[in-house]
Amino acid sequence: ICLEKIVLICSLLRGGSLRCCGRTACFVCGGFPAVSVPAAEKPACRQRREPALAFVSVCIITKIFSNRKKIAAAREFYFTCVPFSIIMIGMDTNKGAPAGAQNKGQNHSLFEQPRKAASGIVYSGAVAAMLIFSLVYAVTLALVAQALGMTTAQLQQTQACRYISYLVSDAAFLAVIAAFVKIYKEGPKQFGFCAFRPRYAVLALLLAFGTLFSLNWVNTGLAALLERFGYTVPAADLPSLEGAGFFGVLFVVALLPAFFEETLLRGIVLSGIKDCGTVAVCLLSGLLFAVLHMNPVQTVYQFICGCLFALIAVRSGSVIPSMIAHFANNAVILLDAKFLFFTNLSGAPLYILCALSAAALLAVGVWLAFFDKSNARKKEGAVKPFLVPAAVGLAVGALVWAVNLAAGFGG
Repeated sequence: ICLEKIVLICSLLRGGSLRCCGRTACFVCGGFPAVSVPAAEKPACRQRREPALAFVSVCIITKIFSNRKKIAAAREFYFTCVPFSIIMIGMDTNKGAPAGAQNKGQNHSLFEQPRKAASGIVYSGAVAAMLIFSLVYAVTLALVAQALGMTTAQLQQTQACRYISYLVSDAAFLAVIAAFVKIYKEGPKQFGFCAFRPRYAVLALLLAFGTLFSLNWVNTGLAALLERFGYTVPAADLPSLEGAGFFGVLFVVALLPAFFEETLLRGIVLSGIKDCGTVAVCLLSGLLFAVLHMNPVQTVYQFICGCLFALIAVRSGSVIPSMIAHFANNAVILLDAKFLFFTNLSGAPLYILCALSAAALLAVGVWLAFFDKSNARKKEGAVKPFLVPAAVGLAVGALVWAVNLAAGFGG
Protein backbone atom coordinates (compact mmCIF):
# COMPACT_ATOMS: atom_id res chain seq x y z
CA ILE A 1 0.00 0.00 0.00
CA CYS A 2 1.35 3.42 -0.92
CA LEU A 3 0.38 6.97 -0.08
CA GLU A 4 -1.29 7.44 -3.48
CA LYS A 5 -3.62 4.48 -2.86
CA ILE A 6 -4.68 5.80 0.53
CA VAL A 7 -5.49 9.18 -1.02
CA LEU A 8 -7.43 7.38 -3.75
CA ILE A 9 -9.49 5.39 -1.22
CA CYS A 10 -10.30 8.50 0.84
CA SER A 11 -11.23 10.47 -2.26
CA LEU A 12 -13.59 7.75 -3.46
CA LEU A 13 -15.23 7.59 -0.02
CA ARG A 14 -15.80 11.35 -0.22
CA GLY A 15 -17.14 11.09 -3.74
CA GLY A 16 -14.24 13.06 -5.24
CA SER A 17 -12.96 13.19 -8.80
CA LEU A 18 -9.53 11.86 -9.67
CA ARG A 19 -8.76 14.50 -12.28
CA CYS A 20 -10.72 17.62 -11.29
CA CYS A 21 -7.88 19.93 -12.30
CA GLY A 22 -6.34 17.80 -14.99
CA ARG A 23 -3.67 16.50 -12.59
CA THR A 24 -3.44 12.83 -11.75
CA ALA A 25 -2.91 13.32 -8.04
CA CYS A 26 -5.21 16.31 -7.63
CA PHE A 27 -8.51 15.54 -5.93
CA VAL A 28 -11.68 17.57 -5.46
CA CYS A 29 -11.27 17.95 -1.74
CA GLY A 30 -7.58 18.22 -1.20
CA GLY A 31 -4.63 17.93 -3.47
CA PHE A 32 -1.47 15.88 -3.02
CA PRO A 33 1.72 16.78 -1.16
CA ALA A 34 3.90 15.88 -4.12
CA VAL A 35 2.02 18.21 -6.48
CA SER A 36 1.92 21.97 -6.02
CA VAL A 37 -1.45 23.32 -7.20
CA PRO A 38 -1.88 27.09 -7.52
CA ALA A 39 -4.66 28.48 -5.32
CA ALA A 40 -6.46 29.90 -8.35
CA GLU A 41 -6.79 26.39 -9.82
CA LYS A 42 -8.29 24.86 -6.71
CA PRO A 43 -12.06 24.37 -6.73
CA ALA A 44 -14.10 26.06 -4.01
CA CYS A 45 -14.56 22.73 -2.27
CA ARG A 46 -10.81 22.58 -1.65
CA GLN A 47 -11.21 25.28 0.95
CA ARG A 48 -13.06 22.82 3.17
CA ARG A 49 -11.01 21.27 5.92
CA GLU A 50 -12.35 18.05 7.35
CA PRO A 51 -9.64 16.88 9.75
CA ALA A 52 -11.30 13.91 11.44
CA LEU A 53 -10.83 11.34 8.67
CA ALA A 54 -7.55 12.96 7.64
CA PHE A 55 -6.24 12.26 11.14
CA VAL A 56 -7.36 8.65 10.85
CA SER A 57 -5.57 8.48 7.52
CA VAL A 58 -2.38 9.75 9.13
CA CYS A 59 -2.64 7.07 11.78
CA ILE A 60 -3.03 4.39 9.09
CA ILE A 61 -0.09 5.76 7.12
CA THR A 62 2.06 5.89 10.24
CA LYS A 63 1.28 2.24 10.92
CA ILE A 64 2.13 1.24 7.36
CA PHE A 65 5.36 3.20 7.02
CA SER A 66 7.99 2.65 9.66
CA ASN A 67 10.86 4.89 8.65
CA ARG A 68 10.99 8.57 9.54
CA LYS A 69 11.04 9.71 5.94
CA LYS A 70 7.68 8.11 5.22
CA ILE A 71 6.22 9.36 8.51
CA ALA A 72 7.25 12.88 7.49
CA ALA A 73 5.38 12.31 4.25
CA ALA A 74 2.35 11.25 6.29
CA ARG A 75 2.56 14.45 8.31
CA GLU A 76 2.82 16.44 5.10
CA PHE A 77 -0.28 14.61 3.86
CA TYR A 78 -2.16 15.59 7.01
CA PHE A 79 -1.31 19.27 6.82
CA THR A 80 -1.83 19.70 3.08
CA CYS A 81 -4.65 17.30 2.26
CA VAL A 82 -6.99 17.66 5.23
CA PRO A 83 -10.00 16.96 3.03
CA PHE A 84 -11.91 14.22 4.77
CA SER A 85 -14.23 14.02 7.74
CA ILE A 86 -16.00 10.97 9.11
CA ILE A 87 -19.14 12.95 9.82
CA MET A 88 -19.16 14.46 6.34
CA ILE A 89 -18.90 11.31 4.19
CA GLY A 90 -21.89 11.14 1.88
CA MET A 91 -23.38 14.38 3.20
CA ASP A 92 -23.55 17.85 1.79
CA THR A 93 -21.17 20.07 3.72
CA ASN A 94 -23.74 22.77 4.42
CA LYS A 95 -26.80 20.63 5.21
CA GLY A 96 -24.91 18.03 7.19
CA ALA A 97 -23.09 20.44 9.45
CA PRO A 98 -24.07 20.59 13.12
CA ALA A 99 -26.50 23.32 14.20
CA GLY A 100 -24.78 26.62 14.67
CA ALA A 101 -21.74 25.54 12.63
CA GLN A 102 -23.27 25.71 9.18
CA ASN A 103 -21.51 28.00 6.74
CA LYS A 104 -19.25 29.22 9.50
CA GLY A 105 -16.69 31.71 8.39
CA GLN A 106 -18.15 32.11 4.93
CA ASN A 107 -19.72 35.17 3.37
CA HIS A 108 -23.25 34.77 2.08
CA SER A 109 -25.81 36.88 0.34
CA LEU A 110 -29.12 37.71 1.96
CA PHE A 111 -30.69 34.61 0.39
CA GLU A 112 -27.93 32.16 1.40
CA GLN A 113 -28.09 32.37 5.18
CA PRO A 114 -27.96 29.48 7.66
CA ARG A 115 -31.38 28.20 8.71
CA LYS A 116 -31.45 30.00 12.07
CA ALA A 117 -30.60 33.35 10.50
CA ALA A 118 -33.19 32.63 7.80
CA SER A 119 -35.86 32.37 10.51
CA GLY A 120 -34.92 35.83 11.74
CA ILE A 121 -35.02 37.22 8.21
CA VAL A 122 -38.44 35.64 7.66
CA TYR A 123 -39.81 37.31 10.80
CA SER A 124 -38.43 40.73 9.89
CA GLY A 125 -39.69 40.22 6.35
CA ALA A 126 -43.17 39.41 7.65
CA VAL A 127 -43.32 42.60 9.71
CA ALA A 128 -42.01 44.67 6.81
CA ALA A 129 -44.38 43.03 4.31
CA MET A 130 -47.34 43.59 6.61
CA LEU A 131 -46.56 47.32 6.88
CA ILE A 132 -45.90 47.68 3.14
CA PHE A 133 -49.14 45.90 2.24
CA SER A 134 -51.04 48.04 4.76
CA LEU A 135 -49.54 51.20 3.28
CA VAL A 136 -50.44 50.15 -0.24
CA TYR A 137 -53.97 49.32 0.91
CA ALA A 138 -54.35 52.69 2.64
CA VAL A 139 -53.14 54.60 -0.43
CA THR A 140 -55.39 52.56 -2.72
CA LEU A 141 -58.33 53.14 -0.39
CA ALA A 142 -57.77 56.90 -0.45
CA LEU A 143 -57.54 56.97 -4.24
CA VAL A 144 -60.67 54.86 -4.70
CA ALA A 145 -62.58 56.99 -2.18
CA GLN A 146 -61.57 60.14 -4.03
CA ALA A 147 -62.63 58.63 -7.35
CA LEU A 148 -66.02 57.64 -5.95
CA GLY A 149 -66.59 60.98 -4.23
CA MET A 150 -66.58 59.41 -0.77
CA THR A 151 -64.52 59.92 2.34
CA THR A 152 -62.03 57.24 3.31
CA ALA A 153 -64.00 56.59 6.51
CA GLN A 154 -67.18 55.97 4.53
CA LEU A 155 -65.43 53.58 2.17
CA GLN A 156 -63.90 51.69 5.09
CA GLN A 157 -67.36 50.92 6.42
CA THR A 158 -68.38 48.98 3.32
CA GLN A 159 -68.46 45.20 3.64
CA ALA A 160 -65.88 44.68 0.90
CA CYS A 161 -63.34 46.95 2.59
CA ARG A 162 -63.93 45.31 5.95
CA TYR A 163 -63.08 41.94 4.45
CA ILE A 164 -60.06 43.31 2.60
CA SER A 165 -58.69 44.97 5.74
CA TYR A 166 -58.46 41.53 7.37
CA LEU A 167 -56.93 39.96 4.26
CA VAL A 168 -54.06 42.46 3.99
CA SER A 169 -51.94 40.82 6.71
CA ASP A 170 -52.72 37.34 5.40
CA ALA A 171 -51.59 38.38 1.91
CA ALA A 172 -48.34 39.74 3.36
CA PHE A 173 -47.67 36.52 5.28
CA LEU A 174 -48.49 34.43 2.22
CA ALA A 175 -45.95 36.40 0.17
CA VAL A 176 -43.22 35.86 2.79
CA ILE A 177 -44.00 32.15 3.15
CA ALA A 178 -43.98 31.68 -0.63
CA ALA A 179 -40.66 33.54 -0.91
CA PHE A 180 -39.12 31.36 1.81
CA VAL A 181 -40.25 28.13 0.14
CA LYS A 182 -38.96 29.36 -3.22
CA ILE A 183 -35.57 30.50 -1.95
CA TYR A 184 -34.76 27.82 0.64
CA LYS A 185 -36.42 24.90 -1.15
CA GLU A 186 -38.17 23.60 1.97
CA GLY A 187 -41.44 21.72 1.76
CA PRO A 188 -44.34 21.95 4.24
CA LYS A 189 -43.20 18.80 6.05
CA GLN A 190 -39.86 20.40 6.85
CA PHE A 191 -41.48 23.26 8.77
CA GLY A 192 -44.14 21.46 10.74
CA PHE A 193 -46.86 20.08 8.47
CA CYS A 194 -46.55 16.48 9.56
CA ALA A 195 -48.54 13.80 11.35
CA PHE A 196 -49.12 14.01 15.10
CA ARG A 197 -50.79 11.97 17.82
CA PRO A 198 -54.57 12.56 18.10
CA ARG A 199 -54.27 13.47 21.78
CA TYR A 200 -52.62 16.76 20.79
CA ALA A 201 -55.76 17.80 18.90
CA VAL A 202 -57.74 17.32 22.12
CA LEU A 203 -55.09 19.18 24.11
CA ALA A 204 -55.20 22.00 21.55
CA LEU A 205 -58.97 22.42 22.03
CA LEU A 206 -58.57 22.36 25.82
CA LEU A 207 -55.79 24.91 25.50
CA ALA A 208 -58.03 27.23 23.48
CA PHE A 209 -60.83 26.82 26.02
CA GLY A 210 -58.41 27.53 28.86
CA THR A 211 -56.77 30.62 27.38
CA LEU A 212 -59.95 32.22 26.06
CA PHE A 213 -62.12 32.19 29.20
CA SER A 214 -59.69 32.07 32.11
CA LEU A 215 -57.37 34.69 30.59
CA ASN A 216 -60.08 36.97 29.25
CA TRP A 217 -59.66 39.09 32.36
CA VAL A 218 -56.11 39.91 31.20
CA ASN A 219 -57.46 41.83 28.21
CA THR A 220 -60.38 43.42 30.05
CA GLY A 221 -58.24 44.31 33.06
CA LEU A 222 -55.47 45.91 30.98
CA ALA A 223 -58.04 47.78 28.87
CA ALA A 224 -59.75 49.10 32.02
CA LEU A 225 -56.39 50.19 33.42
CA LEU A 226 -55.45 52.05 30.26
CA GLU A 227 -58.88 53.66 30.02
CA ARG A 228 -58.39 55.17 33.47
CA PHE A 229 -55.52 57.16 31.96
CA GLY A 230 -57.52 58.30 28.94
CA TYR A 231 -56.86 55.46 26.50
CA THR A 232 -59.57 54.67 23.93
CA VAL A 233 -59.79 50.99 23.03
CA PRO A 234 -60.25 50.73 19.24
CA ALA A 235 -63.36 48.87 18.13
CA ALA A 236 -63.06 45.86 15.83
CA ASP A 237 -64.71 46.54 12.48
CA LEU A 238 -65.92 43.03 11.72
CA PRO A 239 -67.84 42.33 8.53
CA SER A 240 -71.51 41.47 8.96
CA LEU A 241 -72.17 38.28 10.94
CA GLU A 242 -75.74 37.99 9.72
CA GLY A 243 -76.87 34.90 7.84
CA ALA A 244 -74.30 33.18 5.63
CA GLY A 245 -71.97 36.13 6.15
CA PHE A 246 -70.91 34.53 9.42
CA PHE A 247 -69.14 31.72 7.55
CA GLY A 248 -67.29 34.22 5.39
CA VAL A 249 -66.12 36.05 8.50
CA LEU A 250 -65.19 32.74 10.13
CA PHE A 251 -63.00 31.93 7.13
CA VAL A 252 -61.35 35.35 6.79
CA VAL A 253 -61.02 36.37 10.45
CA ALA A 254 -60.55 32.99 12.18
CA LEU A 255 -59.22 30.36 9.77
CA LEU A 256 -56.81 32.28 7.52
CA PRO A 257 -54.98 34.13 10.34
CA ALA A 258 -54.61 30.87 12.28
CA PHE A 259 -53.17 29.15 9.21
CA PHE A 260 -50.75 31.87 8.07
CA GLU A 261 -49.59 33.07 11.50
CA GLU A 262 -48.95 29.55 12.74
CA THR A 263 -47.19 28.56 9.51
CA LEU A 264 -44.97 31.59 9.85
CA LEU A 265 -44.23 31.59 13.59
CA ARG A 266 -44.69 28.02 14.84
CA GLY A 267 -43.70 26.57 11.48
CA ILE A 268 -40.92 28.32 9.59
CA VAL A 269 -39.49 30.43 12.43
CA LEU A 270 -39.75 27.79 15.16
CA SER A 271 -38.20 25.05 13.01
CA GLY A 272 -35.10 27.21 12.66
CA ILE A 273 -34.60 27.91 16.39
CA LYS A 274 -35.45 24.55 17.96
CA ASP A 275 -31.88 24.02 19.11
CA CYS A 276 -32.16 27.06 21.39
CA GLY A 277 -34.04 24.87 23.90
CA THR A 278 -37.74 24.42 24.63
CA VAL A 279 -37.99 27.20 27.21
CA ALA A 280 -36.21 29.77 25.04
CA VAL A 281 -38.23 28.77 21.98
CA CYS A 282 -41.55 29.21 23.81
CA LEU A 283 -40.60 32.59 25.29
CA LEU A 284 -39.26 33.82 21.96
CA SER A 285 -42.38 32.64 20.17
CA GLY A 286 -44.58 34.50 22.67
CA LEU A 287 -42.59 37.69 22.18
CA LEU A 288 -42.66 37.42 18.38
CA PHE A 289 -46.40 36.71 18.41
CA ALA A 290 -47.20 39.70 20.63
CA VAL A 291 -45.01 42.14 18.72
CA LEU A 292 -46.35 40.94 15.36
CA HIS A 293 -49.91 41.96 16.33
CA MET A 294 -48.84 45.41 17.55
CA ASN A 295 -51.95 45.64 19.77
CA PRO A 296 -51.21 47.31 23.14
CA VAL A 297 -54.37 46.03 24.87
CA GLN A 298 -53.84 42.39 23.88
CA THR A 299 -50.04 42.27 24.29
CA VAL A 300 -49.97 40.23 27.52
CA TYR A 301 -52.70 37.85 26.37
CA GLN A 302 -50.99 37.31 23.00
CA PHE A 303 -47.62 36.70 24.66
CA ILE A 304 -49.11 33.94 26.84
CA CYS A 305 -50.96 32.42 23.87
CA GLY A 306 -47.80 32.54 21.76
CA CYS A 307 -45.83 30.68 24.44
CA LEU A 308 -48.50 27.99 24.81
CA PHE A 309 -49.00 27.56 21.06
CA ALA A 310 -45.24 27.10 20.68
CA LEU A 311 -45.17 24.56 23.51
CA ILE A 312 -47.83 22.35 21.95
CA ALA A 313 -46.15 22.68 18.54
CA VAL A 314 -42.84 21.54 20.01
CA ARG A 315 -44.33 18.64 21.97
CA SER A 316 -46.47 17.37 19.08
CA GLY A 317 -43.72 17.87 16.51
CA SER A 318 -46.30 19.48 14.24
CA VAL A 319 -47.68 22.95 13.60
CA ILE A 320 -51.23 21.63 13.10
CA PRO A 321 -52.21 21.41 16.84
CA SER A 322 -51.24 25.05 17.35
CA MET A 323 -53.36 25.93 14.31
CA ILE A 324 -56.30 24.09 15.89
CA ALA A 325 -55.87 26.01 19.15
CA HIS A 326 -55.48 29.33 17.34
CA PHE A 327 -58.50 28.77 15.11
CA ALA A 328 -60.66 27.61 18.03
CA ASN A 329 -59.71 30.74 19.95
CA ASN A 330 -60.66 33.01 17.05
CA ALA A 331 -63.83 31.08 16.25
CA VAL A 332 -65.18 31.24 19.81
CA ILE A 333 -64.61 35.02 19.85
CA LEU A 334 -66.68 35.32 16.66
CA LEU A 335 -69.38 33.04 18.04
CA ASP A 336 -69.60 35.23 21.12
CA ALA A 337 -69.76 38.34 18.93
CA LYS A 338 -72.75 36.83 17.12
CA PHE A 339 -74.62 35.09 19.95
CA LEU A 340 -73.27 36.97 23.03
CA PHE A 341 -73.31 33.76 25.09
CA PHE A 342 -70.20 34.77 27.04
CA THR A 343 -70.74 38.53 27.05
CA ASN A 344 -74.18 38.13 28.66
CA LEU A 345 -72.98 35.56 31.17
CA SER A 346 -72.81 36.70 34.80
CA GLY A 347 -72.95 35.47 38.36
CA ALA A 348 -72.38 31.83 39.26
CA PRO A 349 -72.40 30.49 35.64
CA LEU A 350 -69.63 32.91 34.72
CA TYR A 351 -67.52 31.92 37.73
CA ILE A 352 -68.02 28.22 37.01
CA LEU A 353 -67.02 28.67 33.36
CA CYS A 354 -63.91 30.62 34.31
CA ALA A 355 -62.98 28.05 36.97
CA LEU A 356 -63.33 25.16 34.50
CA SER A 357 -61.36 27.12 31.92
CA ALA A 358 -58.58 27.87 34.40
CA ALA A 359 -58.45 24.20 35.45
CA ALA A 360 -58.17 23.13 31.80
CA LEU A 361 -55.42 25.67 31.12
CA LEU A 362 -53.48 24.65 34.21
CA ALA A 363 -53.81 20.93 33.51
CA VAL A 364 -52.76 21.20 29.87
CA GLY A 365 -49.92 23.63 30.63
CA VAL A 366 -48.50 21.49 33.44
CA TRP A 367 -48.81 18.31 31.38
CA LEU A 368 -47.06 19.78 28.34
CA ALA A 369 -44.35 21.52 30.36
CA PHE A 370 -43.45 18.88 32.94
CA PHE A 371 -44.87 15.47 32.07
CA ASP A 372 -44.89 15.28 28.29
CA LYS A 373 -41.24 15.02 27.31
CA SER A 374 -41.84 14.50 23.59
CA ASN A 375 -39.26 16.37 21.52
CA ALA A 376 -37.83 17.95 24.69
CA ARG A 377 -34.58 19.74 23.94
CA LYS A 378 -32.06 21.51 26.09
CA LYS A 379 -30.23 24.53 24.79
CA GLU A 380 -27.69 23.44 22.19
CA GLY A 381 -27.31 26.46 19.94
CA ALA A 382 -27.03 30.21 20.44
CA VAL A 383 -29.98 32.57 20.12
CA LYS A 384 -27.93 35.44 18.71
CA PRO A 385 -27.82 34.18 15.08
CA PHE A 386 -31.62 34.41 15.08
CA LEU A 387 -32.04 37.59 17.10
CA VAL A 388 -29.69 39.70 14.97
CA PRO A 389 -31.78 39.47 11.74
CA ALA A 390 -35.04 39.33 13.72
CA ALA A 391 -34.14 42.52 15.61
CA VAL A 392 -35.27 44.65 12.67
CA GLY A 393 -38.77 43.16 12.77
CA LEU A 394 -38.91 43.38 16.57
CA ALA A 395 -37.80 47.02 16.55
CA VAL A 396 -40.24 48.06 13.83
CA GLY A 397 -43.08 46.13 15.47
CA ALA A 398 -42.33 47.71 18.85
CA LEU A 399 -42.27 51.15 17.23
CA VAL A 400 -45.68 50.62 15.62
CA TRP A 401 -46.96 49.24 18.94
CA ALA A 402 -45.86 52.47 20.64
CA VAL A 403 -47.51 54.55 17.91
CA ASN A 404 -50.77 52.64 18.35
CA LEU A 405 -50.59 53.18 22.11
CA ALA A 406 -50.01 56.91 21.64
CA ALA A 407 -52.85 57.08 19.11
CA GLY A 408 -55.17 55.51 21.69
CA PHE A 409 -54.32 58.20 24.20
CA GLY A 410 -54.67 60.84 21.54
CA GLY A 411 -58.30 60.10 21.02
